[in-house]
Amino acid sequence: MAQYDAIVVGAGHNGLVAAAYLARNGLSTLVLERSDRIGGACITRELIPGFKISAAAQVLGMLRQRIIEDLELERHGLKYHFREPEIFVPFFDGRHVFFYADGHQTMQSIAEVAPRDAAAFAKFDEYTARIARIVGGFMLQPQPSISRFAAAFTGSDGPDMLNCALFASVGDYLERFFASDYVKGPMAYGAMSGSAASPRAPGTAFSKFYHAASELAGRFGCWAIADGGMGSITAALARSVRGSGGEIRLQAPVAQFLTTDGRIGGVVLENGDELRASVVLSNADPKATLLRLAPKDAVADDIRTKVAGLRTCGSGAKINFALAELPDFAALPGKSLGPQHCGGIMIAPSLDYFEDAWDDGKRGIPSVRPFSQMIIQSATDPSVAPEGKHTLSLWCHHFPYKLAAGDLDAEREKLAERMTDLLTELAPNFRNSVLAREVFVPVDIERVYGITGGQIFHTELMPDQVLWNRPIPGYTGHGDVVPGLYLCGAGTHPGGDVNGAPGHNAARAVLADMAKTQLELV
Repeated sequence: MAQYDAIVVGAGHNGLVAAAYLARNGLSTLVLERSDRIGGACITRELIPGFKISAAAQVLGMLRQRIIEDLELERHGLKYHFREPEIFVPFFDGRHVFFYADGHQTMQSIAEVAPRDAAAFAKFDEYTARIARIVGGFMLQPQPSISRFAAAFTGSDGPDMLNCALFASVGDYLERFFASDYVKGPMAYGAMSGSAASPRAPGTAFSKFYHAASELAGRFGCWAIADGGMGSITAALARSVRGSGGEIRLQAPVAQFLTTDGRIGGVVLENGDELRASVVLSNADPKATLLRLAPKDAVADDIRTKVAGLRTCGSGAKINFALAELPDFAALPGKSLGPQHCGGIMIAPSLDYFEDAWDDGKRGIPSVRPFSQMIIQSATDPSVAPEGKHTLSLWCHHFPYKLAAGDLDAEREKLAERMTDLLTELAPNFRNSVLAREVFVPVDIERVYGITGGQIFHTELMPDQVLWNRPIPGYTGHGDVVPGLYLCGAGTHPGGDVNGAPGHNAARAVLADMAKTQLELV
C-alpha cells in the first residue's frame, strides 16, 4: 500500500489549489481524478474542430489574488485580460446599457436610459463595495463565527450593512437606490446566478455582495477572461502542483475512504487499489463526500441528517455555441467587432423577468424566458476559434434538476431552441449563424462533473448555507466532521465560483493541525 502525507480527491481547481499549497510546504501529495483530464468544471475543450469553449465555468474574477501570487500561477502560464466593458445589456425594446469598471462611464451609459438612476449609481456602487470588501475579507480566513462577522461591520451604518448582507432580498436592496428596470435587472444577476430563489426572497442579496468581491491584479469588483479558456487556469495550477513535487493521477476514481480507529486514513480506488495517507482532502461536494465516499459508520447520524438536508439542486443550464459570425444586436447594430461583443452580455431586463423565470422553475418547469449571462470569448481571444468565426458560451436559469413532467431529452432540446429564439430576438442574425451547440442541464452537470444535483456552487449561496453555516452549522469540514478528512470544495467556506479559497483554507487547516498535533509524516 502506497503512503502519502496527503491525498486530494478531485482535480478541480480547489483540489489543485489545496494540493499545491501542501506540496509547497513539503508534504508528499497525491491528487486523484476520476476523469481523463484535470480541471473539474474549470476546463477548455473543443466543441467542434477549431472551436474551443470554456465548457462549464466561463469567467475569471473570484480567484483570490494571494493564491495567484503564492502559487506563481502567472509563471506557470496563467494569462488573462479584463472585460471592457464589464457588461452589455441589450433590452427587448431596442435600448441598451453598458456597465464598466469605471463608475463614471457606467453613469454616462445609464443616463441615456434612466437619468435618475445614473445619479444614484455612485452611492449604490460605493455602498455595495463596502459590504463586498467585508464579505471578501473573510474568504481566505477560517470560517467566521457570527460574532466575528458581525463585528466587522463598524460605524454608524454598520448595522444596516450587516442587515443587507444577511437578510435583505436583492430586489429590496436594489430598490433602495434605483427606480428603473434598466438598472435593477442587470444589477440583480449576480444574486440570482446559481440560486434557486426569487429576487424577493430574503437573503438573496448575500450572493450579490459575494460576487461583488471579485478581485484581480489590484482591481476590486472586476472580471476577466482567461486566455485560451478556463482550462488555462487549472493547467497553471497543475503545473504548480507538479513543480512543487506533487503527483496527479488521472482516471483514478475513488470508491470509498479508508478508516482506521475512526479516522480517515486513505482511499480505496474503484479498481481495488488501496492508498494510505495521514490526511485525505475531498474536492467533491459535501453530499458526495460524506454520504457516499465516507463509510456510513464514520459519520455521525446527526451530521448525515444535516448534510442530507442541504439544498443542492441546481437550476442553471450551460449552452455553448460555435458561430459563423458575431451577433448583430438590434439594440446596437453591427456585425463588426464592437464593445457590445467584448464583455459579459446579459439577458436581465427586470426584476419581474427574474420572478417569472423563478415561478416556472419552482414548479419544476423550465423557464419559458430564462435569464442569462454569456461571453463571446473569441471576440477578445482569437485563439479559441478559426479566423472570422466565434464562440459563445452562456449560463441560463431556471432549468430544474427535477422536472415536474416531460422527457428530459425533449426538454433539453426545447431549452436550446428557447435560448436560440431569445438571442435571435435580440440579434436577428443569431439563429442562422449557429454552426453547432451543446446543452448541459443540471442532471448532465451532475453526470459529467460529479456534482450532486448539478448545483454549480455545491450548495446554494444563501445565508443559512454560508459563513458559519458552511458546509453545515457548527462544522468547518476541516477535520471536525470526521478526523483526518478535510473538505476543500465549493461546499465549504467561502463558497463557489472559480475561487480557490476553499482549497486554500483546507490546506492551511491541514498544515495548522499537523503542526499542532505533530502527526508523524511519512
